[in-house]
Amino acid sequence: MEYSKTINNKKRIGYIDSLRGFTMLLVVFAHVELFSFGIYSKDSLIGSIFISFRMPMFFFISGYIAYKLTNWNFSFYRQMLKKKAIVQLIPTLFFFFLFRICQGKSLFSLFSEGPQGFWFTIVLFYMFVLYYTTMFICQSCKLWVSDAILLVLSIIGAFTYIGGMKFYNLESLPILCLTNLSRYFEFFVLGNLCRKYNSRFLSFISNETVKVFLFLLFLFIFIIDWNESIIRFSYIHIFNHEFIIRFIGLLFVFSLFHNYKDYFDSENPIAHSLRFVGRRTLDIYLIHFFLIPDLGYCKSILGDITPQNTLVEFLTVFLITLSIILICLLLSAIIRSSSFLGHYLLGAKLITKE
Repeated sequence: MEYSKTINNKKRIGYIDSLRGFTMLLVVFAHVELFSFGIYSKDSLIGSIFISFRMPMFFFISGYIAYKLTNWNFSFYRQMLKKKAIVQLIPTLFFFFLFRICQGKSLFSLFSEGPQGFWFTIVLFYMFVLYYTTMFICQSCKLWVSDAILLVLSIIGAFTYIGGMKFYNLESLPILCLTNLSRYFEFFVLGNLCRKYNSRFLSFISNETVKVFLFLLFLFIFIIDWNESIIRFSYIHIFNHEFIIRFIGLLFVFSLFHNYKDYFDSENPIAHSLRFVGRRTLDIYLIHFFLIPDLGYCKSILGDITPQNTLVEFLTVFLITLSIILICLLLSAIIRSSSFLGHYLLGAKLITKE
């Protein structure tokens, strides 16, 4: 077994922050397409490309930076769970209830309809609970035991998700977000294991032959996935659409950012901006729902969503996305000006005056 010697270094990694920022841009981009113009990702060429790795990448990165080579005693285990609950659950519930009030909806809809767009941080919290609990239970076991347990859990989740699409309803208790938990947990586990065996993983994705292979394989699988001749919701399509293309896509995009890590560590405006957005992903995620405009009446600007007008679609949605993110960052700065509000509403570190 091989581990990175810098695995517990608290210094932020520039290209990881940039990748988080890039992925956050794609999340807001997708929501603008859907909620502003009524464009579903599956109906858009560019949306279909982005969706193939967007959310898996977020969970992959979360698992990647979650790995800790430490003594998982009960005190540390409890401390980590408490920290994640404060950072992820309290802000999410506050903004969810505020959003529902703005919509004129009942606060009890959380139980009947689930957290809706605010599902991400709740599901991520579940993943951290599973990971921390596994590490706590396996603290006295051989190192491979925790790997095996996490892999088994992710496989169970994948089959649960596929079964839920075909045979039963995972959304009978929407507050639990079981569909998205089972759908994405394997990406969190993959990121965690890649970080655990960091040297081998980075060596693998740095190989030029591997990068070319990943790109060609992604292109080939995407064409198959985009092809309507394949029976939709067949097991072949589900496995390809939900797992294969997403694993290949996120690995290829990760390899690109790692390949240009010196650029993303530099102080040029694009890299600096992406890193900053990457450090404010929770803020943007929670706030941006309030800022997405209803522009359905302007859909004629984009015309029919076809590959031929992809550039018009991209530029229109991208400009709105940038505007929303800039306003999110401004509101984030205002909230963070109070240490108390920044801590409990956006998960920022609490600064106490002595």
